[in-house]
Amino acid sequence: MKNSLFYSKVNNQVMGICDKNLIGEAFNEGNKKLEVKAGFYKDREINTGEAIELVQRHSNVMITGPEIIKVLKEKGLIAEYSTVQGVPYAMIFKW
Repeated sequence: MKNSLFYSKVNNQVMGICDKNLIGEAFNEGNKKLEVKAGFYKDREINTGEAIELVQRHSNVMITGPEIIKVLKEKGLIAEYSTVQGVPYAMIFKW
């Protein structure tokens, strides 16, 4: 096999948004696991308008919960999402 050179960089700039009632919950389905950890998602409470603005402004976003998914889908900010145990989540990566 030919040796190849690649570039790699870890960027810790992922913003998380989730429905408030999901903090601390964990969901498992087959080989999929979704943990809604306070350390990742919980900083400050925001309203719908702020959530939309943050998603529009940030490049990498992890979104979890039926309410926030519904809002962002209606605004055309996400097109598709996946589920674990019926809980929807989506990831946005803007390049």
